Amino acid sequence: MTVVVGLATVVVLSGCASIVGLSNAPQVSSDPATVSSAVPSKAAAVEFCENDFSATYQRGVVPDVPSIGYIELTNIGTTDCTLVGSPALAFSKEGDTTPDQAFVPAIRNADSYHRGRIAIVVPPQGKAYVWTVIVAHQEQECEPFLPRKVTAIQVQLPGASKWITAAINFEQCRLGDGDYIQVGPIDSTPRSSTNSL
Repeated sequence: MTVVVGLATVVVLSGCASIVGLSNAPQVSSDPATVSSAVPSKAAAVEFCENDFSATYQRGVVPDVPSIGYIELTNIGTTDCTLVGSPALAFSKEGDTTPDQAFVPAIRNADSYHRGRIAIVVPPQGKAYVWTVIVAHQEQECEPFLPRKVTAIQVQLPGASKWITAAINFEQCRLGDGDYIQVGPIDSTPRSSTNSL
């Protein structure tokens, strides 16, 4: 009898151990390579299409108001890209050799028509526009400050990880008044972003 009871006890304890062991065992994917490869491919599909743009700047688009202009953005990528909001701007000075040397001026956002919340879908080779006011020193009194020569506008689109360069050539007063530099939201057409200057 003792032997039988001993065997029965061992069997029961062994069975319990097996049950506990299964319930606590970590669940491992049978195909981990498939899971890991899905993450980068998803990120690549949505990440940084905002970097795939070129930029040009046109000044004096309104007669008798040379400070008004547009930054024209062209999608040089291969997919549609959705842009929302206003870009960050920085100015490269004469003698700067990298975008990192550009200075960030005082800028006032101009969005009287609330277009900054409208998504603009730009197809490959399509264009978008940013309305700007950039007052040159010839259009205002700089004294006692000396003007500085600006050779490029560095543009960083919302969501982008890098700056794109638009060539420019003018002299700007060293003033910190945001009214002298205004920027509107990204728009589908080149039109004014404010009803007053």
